[in-house]
Amino acid sequence: MQSWNIDPSTGDYVNNNGQPDQTNSLNVPAYFRLKISRLQWMYAPDSKYGSDYYTLKKRPAINGNQRIENMTVKALQPLVDDGRASSIQADVTENDREGIVLTTQITDATGEVEVQAFDSLGL
Repeated sequence: MQSWNIDPSTGDYVNNNGQPDQTNSLNVPAYFRLKISRLQWMYAPDSKYGSDYYTLKKRPAINGNQRIENMTVKALQPLVDDGRASSIQADVTENDREGIVLTTQITDATGEVEVQAFDSLGL
């Protein structure tokens, strides 16, 4: 399924000569599922859409990297459930400047692996 490509560092669409780039990458739906808070967006297709990152701000003392990785996999699990991806992996590394960097590795249904680093998710 084609969509407009997004630069995850800015959240803006990627343009080429004034036209939005088209892509089949699963990084685009992954970006939206991670940026949108679960049950907070009125246009969400179901209760599985979005992430639970907003709960981290309520209880900052228990922000473990493993917890963030689990939240990421849970937010992206619908991509596996609907057959677009075969597996999802997440890795959190701490960075003094941005706080943390979340790296996702999504294996699509054809076996192609897409790796994306997210450093502007607000975590």
